[in-house]
Amino acid sequence: MMNHRGPTDSQWTEIPQLEVASWNQRLLETDAPLFQYPYWNESFRGMYFSPRYLFYGSQEQIVAYVCILALGIRGLRIGLVQRGPVSFVPDQAVSRQALQDLYRWAKLQGYVFLRFTHSDSQALDRFASVGLVEQVDAFPLYIDHWREELIVEQMADDARMLASFQTIARRKIKKAAEVGYDFSVSDSPEALTNVWPLFVSLSERKDFRYRPLSSYLDMVRLAQPYQCVRLYVAALEKQPVAAILIVRDRTTAYYISGALDVNALQDKPSPACELHWRAMRDFFKLGAKYYHLGTRSGEVYQFKRQFHPVERVNPPPLTLVINPTLYRLWSAAVLPVALPLWPRVKRAVFR
Repeated sequence: MMNHRGPTDSQWTEIPQLEVASWNQRLLETDAPLFQYPYWNESFRGMYFSPRYLFYGSQEQIVAYVCILALGIRGLRIGLVQRGPVSFVPDQAVSRQALQDLYRWAKLQGYVFLRFTHSDSQALDRFASVGLVEQVDAFPLYIDHWREELIVEQMADDARMLASFQTIARRKIKKAAEVGYDFSVSDSPEALTNVWPLFVSLSERKDFRYRPLSSYLDMVRLAQPYQCVRLYVAALEKQPVAAILIVRDRTTAYYISGALDVNALQDKPSPACELHWRAMRDFFKLGAKYYHLGTRSGEVYQFKRQFHPVERVNPPPLTLVINPTLYRLWSAAVLPVALPLWPRVKRAVFR
């Protein structure tokens, strides 16, 4: 077993691109959240982000890891760190020395600021001793975090798990089985491509935009070797009527996106609850004790409540200022101009 020790003179080392994929498996052996996994972050390359992966310590004694979603050029870079850095030492937080070295690395790399999100406020508080921090979201153009999260804690026994749901959810699961939907599950990019028109139709009806299909396909392809992704589909007379996309880290399965064609249901009971029920139990067998239903926002909140999730409220983002002069320019001049234009840019990019 690896004998970990805190580094004294170690620095952050960037992971070569050819080795990045192997870190998906390494992270599955830790409590690292989904948002630090390469398979999740690599899918953002098509949206002008450049993921950068670093470890702290040595190859023999890795004590921390972080993925930074970078945007911009040297001297004018910004970085987004989602739920990181990650400690590789059991029951020990990332050290103050490691955070200070990360600050120095970012300064040498020409970053203007790093924006951090985390579910643990104490993890964010530790940055206060590293450098200038502001309790603001310095990059609200892309929201890569949830203020609140709806989480279902799973149980080993199916009957007890079902009993924890609202009565209406149990009734819908039973009725979906009686209708005779054809349920299927896949982890292939081709399967997602085949049902993508279902997602597009929903986005047009609700007037919102998904990430580009190519981004989702990259994520599915990269997650597939590690059993971290599954697409659940319900079909009626060979026509897909509902689908949900689920991905996972070691402990949690995340409901990333879903679509339902209410017209194609032909007044039959929705199979949505059954799809989630199947996903919950499949991912529980893979070790995911928690099932993440996303946020309470939107009209689907009433649907999510049927599973009796527990709501967790996360602390707001924190910004670690690397270059104070350029950061003030960004906050005072660039961001006020970019914010009003962003909806049009987003529609063009997320077409």
